[in-house]
Amino acid sequence: MPYAVSEQMIEAWGDVIFDLSLNKQIRRGDPIRLLDHAAWDQQREQTGLSDPEIAGKTGLACEQVTFIRNIVERRRFRLDQYRKLFRLGGGLRHREDRYQDPEEKFELSEAANELRLCMQFSQTEVARFVAAGHWTSQTLLDLLIDDDFQAGVVQAASGLLAGGLGRGEVIVGDYSDETGNLTGLFATVMAGGVYLPLPAGTSAGAIAEHTRAHAILTTLPSADATSDLQSRSPAAADPALLLVSPSSDATPRLAIHTHQTVLSALSGDFDAIAGLLTSDAAEILSTTAPGTETREDGRQVRGPAVFAGYLNNPKADAARRTADGWFILD
Repeated sequence: MPYAVSEQMIEAWGDVIFDLSLNKQIRRGDPIRLLDHAAWDQQREQTGLSDPEIAGKTGLACEQVTFIRNIVERRRFRLDQYRKLFRLGGGLRHREDRYQDPEEKFELSEAANELRLCMQFSQTEVARFVAAGHWTSQTLLDLLIDDDFQAGVVQAASGLLAGGLGRGEVIVGDYSDETGNLTGLFATVMAGGVYLPLPAGTSAGAIAEHTRAHAILTTLPSADATSDLQSRSPAAADPALLLVSPSSDATPRLAIHTHQTVLSALSGDFDAIAGLLTSDAAEILSTTAPGTETREDGRQVRGPAVFAGYLNNPKADAARRTADGWFILD
């Protein structure tokens, strides 16, 4: 998948990105010609946003926004696209020694690709959650404000990188203490991975096999801070957390959550994260999160804190979601 973008992501995010981009320009009067900066600022979004601005609004990585926008433009306008020219920008000549392929930072293993292909958000959901501000560019790392805790996270994340963790790969955390779980979560996402806190009494081996996990951690790794961490900075739409849902089926039900779905449930409360890691409600992190709706006497729910899909369990996905996208509670 180029830039870790699946066809389903293009389908879900394409219209939102196209409508926010410079392809759609609505301007009242002529504030630019008249140098009316106040009116210009008020109409900024309607006159079309740049790719970095769209990334800041949607929570996707800038490279992902550019890729999806180009795909949508090509499909709508049949424009040719040349990756190197887009990367270099106008007025620059291509030189191999200065060109860096942005796709390199999005290289994913087969297991990581598999996980992303299991994420399913509809166009309607994406448009509604972005427009309402429920989903933004914030990630879990924006909650790190305690310097001592952050220092431990950086060391553990560096240890994961030193151990060969690939972008988008799963780390299973087998910790009984809250601090270990929290540090494991933040270190994993800082290193570009997806964290799965193992519930008590759950077989680590079976879960690791199903997720094709990179490692099962019972102690936190540690290494000196590395500049490579910067290249692993997650986008808000990236998968961040896998939660085990109780199931009597042979195939585990592992709910995939992005930074956006997790943060929708937290309302900026760092202390609430520990509760999410041990919650039995794996699929929907909060029924009180802004933007959450219910129907059928509360038996069906949808909203920005609802999971993206089950990992490698399409049967459970089909059984727990209605045709129009509502999640069916047990």
